[in-house]
Amino acid sequence: MERIQTDKKVTLKYTMKTHLADGVTKEQPEEQMTFIFGVERQAPNLEKALEERGVGDKIHITVPPSEIYGEHDVSLIKELPRKGLIKQRLKEGHYYRQMRMGSLISFRILEIRPKTVLGDKEGNRCGY
Repeated sequence: MERIQTDKKVTLKYTMKTHLADGVTKEQPEEQMTFIFGVERQAPNLEKALEERGVGDKIHITVPPSEIYGEHDVSLIKELPRKGLIKQRLKEGHYYRQMRMGSLISFRILEIRPKTVLGDKEGNRCGY
């Protein structure tokens, strides 16, 4: 059986499951990705799981968010004024997204306070 080796092309078919903080699991449709093993870096847990695997092997792995997004950065938690935010979209634990003056604001709502919202921009690359 042919084995996965450094400098060889690897094509994976995978189904991603996301386990949310509220206990809900979301499953995405099957996707496919191709990369050169050992050259085009992947999440460390994925690379380790593929070592010494053969063509056609099926595996189940867990990739922690820190391997994809980096360690949690508390400096991205900000207290934001509620004024100008759409009240119906404010739900703790959910993501808030809104176009404002041609820019997308996006953050996860940690806490709703009387005049402010505590938001975590973690994992987002857009401003708020």
